[in-house]
Amino acid sequence: MSRPLRLIAPALVLGLVLGACQSATTPSSAAPGSPTTVVTAGPTTTPLPDVAALLRAKLAAITSGDQRLIGTLRVGDVQATFEGTQSTNGPDSSSSMATTVGGVVSTEQHIKVAGVRFAKRGIGPWLEDGSPAGSGDLHAAIEQALSAAVDLDATITGPAAHRLSSSVPSFDPSRYGFAAAAATPGTGTITFQAKADGTPLSVTIQGTWVAASAGTTVDGSLELTIAFTTLNSRPRITAPADVWTTFTSDRFGFSHAQPATFDYSKDKWYDYFTGPTASSGYFATARTSSRGSKLNTIAASELAGLKTALGAKSTANDAITLGGERARLLTVSGVSKELGGKVTIYEAVAVRGKYFYMVVWVAPTAEADAALGMMRQLLTTFAFAK
Repeated sequence: MSRPLRLIAPALVLGLVLGACQSATTPSSAAPGSPTTVVTAGPTTTPLPDVAALLRAKLAAITSGDQRLIGTLRVGDVQATFEGTQSTNGPDSSSSMATTVGGVVSTEQHIKVAGVRFAKRGIGPWLEDGSPAGSGDLHAAIEQALSAAVDLDATITGPAAHRLSSSVPSFDPSRYGFAAAAATPGTGTITFQAKADGTPLSVTIQGTWVAASAGTTVDGSLELTIAFTTLNSRPRITAPADVWTTFTSDRFGFSHAQPATFDYSKDKWYDYFTGPTASSGYFATARTSSRGSKLNTIAASELAGLKTALGAKSTANDAITLGGERARLLTVSGVSKELGGKVTIYEAVAVRGKYFYMVVWVAPTAEADAALGMMRQLLTTFAFAK
């Protein structure tokens, strides 16, 4: 739109100059009897705003704010829907995302402060995130799209929002932070919505491609909308207060997280992790030969031994997973002078290969619920050595 405006403006100026010159001619200098000619200026035209340029300037000036994300990713017959929020303040950021696949919801939270990244997955604890940073280039993709965007509402006036659209001729989802591999890049569209003064409202990314899947190809599609909820609001972003550390047991062939406040010790049979107070309790991890026994047999034997040791009248034996393997979670409450009185013991057991693996948490019964919460956090981080 800027080129026609530059052509129109000089013509209007020239008309006004000519009018001024002619209107300055007095009747005495006119030919006798000739009519006096009065030249008036034509109606002025208000230039339409270049919303794309205004939007680029507004986006470049944003240093902080909050966004809301919602979208759908489909690869073949598998569909994932996701929604979340993100806050940024300079180089620091925090985000929360919930993803639903087949009715199952998984959640992730991420925080980046002073160059250090943290992650929390599901009910698991906060950990330092040492995984490679995302390979997507969303910022550059949006900048490129905006530079070529066409204002679909260029002729409207007033405060109504404008839509600016740009085609993506070779759409690859990995550029936008999604791991779905594109066997053949497809096509897409990026649409911006902004106020007439360029204030950004949202960005919508839509694309289709052909994806590689299990030795064949399937259709893939993505629709993602990022809505700007606040601009330059300087949200407060801080590191998580309780960050666990990762422990690797080379002798037992697994790793798991531990609360940073717990002390480590070991003997021939167990690795021990003791809390800072008596109410924290302690937990131990170990691996021993299964001697050919199956999971249910080992779980029943362990449960019987714990029941006898604590004089327990009731117990629980629940199905769980441990490091991706089928496992059992045993619960026993009772009294043990050796362990400090009324205690509750949680024990996760799994069989993998020729070994029997266990995670045992011992806590005062009065703190049993808190201990179970920490036990479940720990179990989400348990991983067998590859």
